[in-house]
Amino acid sequence: MNTLDEDESQIFEFNHDMKNLFMNKDYFDVKFRVEEKEIPAYKGILVARSPYFTRMFTSFQQNLLFIW
Repeated sequence: MNTLDEDESQIFEFNHDMKNLFMNKDYFDVKFRVEEKEIPAYKGILVARSPYFTRMFTSFQQNLLFIW
């Protein structure tokens, strides 16, 4: 069984790993264009956090999706 210190350490490590993931642009798999600016994102994060994006990504069977 983990102690509180071990749990906190695991949470810190997870947060650190997630920050590194978001800082590495090689792994983004979606881009949104908003007013001529591209915003990279992760489908998995969008789906996990939003029913809207879950429906959007599961209803389209395309590799590329453009949102205007």
